[in-house]
Amino acid sequence: EIPNSETDTKGQEAYRTIKDWIRSVPETLEEIKKNGSEEDIQNYQRQINMVLEKLENIVEDMEENKKV
Repeated sequence: EIPNSETDTKGQEAYRTIKDWIRSVPETLEEIKKNGSEEDIQNYQRQINMVLEKLENIVEDMEENKKV
């Protein structure tokens, strides 16, 4: 098991990475719309949905762990 401080540090690092990625989404999507194909847009939108689904799973797991 990972000590709490290390877990907290990794959690904070993951949070910052996700936050930075989310902030970049609108600009990236505009760039793809200007310079990419329809397939590129669809692929990026799928990627966004996958990240959102994963985040929902993480939240559910965190809520379950609080109940235990």
